[in-house]
Parts: sequence; C-alpha cells; structure tokens
Amino acid sequence: MVSRPEVSEIHYVKDAKVLLMRFEFDGISINLPIVQLKVLVVLENLDILNPVFLRDIDETGWKSLSRVLANTRICRLVPDLKALTTLLNGFLGGIHLAILTAFVCQCDPYVGLSALISHFFKTFAFWPWPRPVELQDGTLHPTLNPTETRLYMPTQLPFSPYEYCNSNITKSTFYKIRTEFLRGHNLTK
Repeated sequence: MVSRPEVSEIHYVKDAKVLLMRFEFDGISINLPIVQLKVLVVLENLDILNPVFLRDIDETGWKSLSRVLANTRICRLVPDLKALTTLLNGFLGGIHLAILTAFVCQCDPYVGLSALISHFFKTFAFWPWPRPVELQDGTLHPTLNPTETRLYMPTQLPFSPYEYCNSNITKSTFYKIRTEFLRGHNLTK
C-alpha cells in the first residue's frame, strides 16, 4: 500500500481495542481493522474462514476479525446483496446503522420486526437531514450545528453527546443513500 500514490499518512493505531491501520486514500480517511496471520505469504484469494488460519489468532486479532467474519456470514445468508453491499462498501459504517436502528426501536419499542424494518426506511427516507439523529436518554445535551461541521448525515454518538460518527459521506453518497432509503421505503410500505 505504501507504494500506491493514493495512499498517504499510513500508521497503526496502538491504543484502539482492535488492531487498526489508519491512512488517507485519495483524501479520504480510512480506519482498517487488521489481523496478524501466521503465514509467510498472503495469497490474493486467501479464505479467511479457513480454520487453518484461524487457530493461532490472539484475542485482539479475534476482535478485529469478528467484524469481517460476521459480515461474510451475513452476506452468505442474504439472498439479495445489492442493498446490503451498498451499505457495507463505505457509505454507512456499523455504528451508524446501529444508532439509526436503535433510534427506530426507541420510537416504536413494541412493534414486530417487519414493522420496524418498514418504519426504519420510512423514517430515514424522509428524515430532515442534516438534522442529527440522536438517541434520547432523558438528559439535555448542547447540540452542535451540523451545518457548521459539514456533515450530510450526522449521527450523534450516544456515549459522547458532543461528537458525531466520523463518516466520509459525500454529497454524491448522501444522495445514493437517500435513494436507497426511498427504495427500501417503497418496498416495505
């Protein structure tokens, strides 16, 4: 990666809960979970689910790898990957989706799963962005002005009322996400 002209500021994040490699790729900040495998050469088509490679991974490595393994297994279970892969390929991160889902669950805590899915798409297809999505915990927090932070889809971190999820959502990806939310709404109404 170091030899690629698009990559700059590459370094390891040592104080994270998982092994992270942080770098800029063509001006976009990337946090990439990494795992140290006990192999001499990493083949391009390496099957990370092969038990031979998984047996010697330490606890930190498992934490890093668990996200990849979960996503891989989910992808194998989902019959139509189009909407899912759009979300997994850099548009919204896991924490964004977790907060958006928790927000919908908080609004309608007693409805069934299919109603929650429908409500999720309806809520965010017509959400007044850039108004931030905030989980309610009964306390008043000073709200940042999302227009000052230049965030297209601000999602406030529930454990830190002064911070939003750091995302690389651009104007074009914002419109793509909105289109997919509208499509999801039309499919589930």
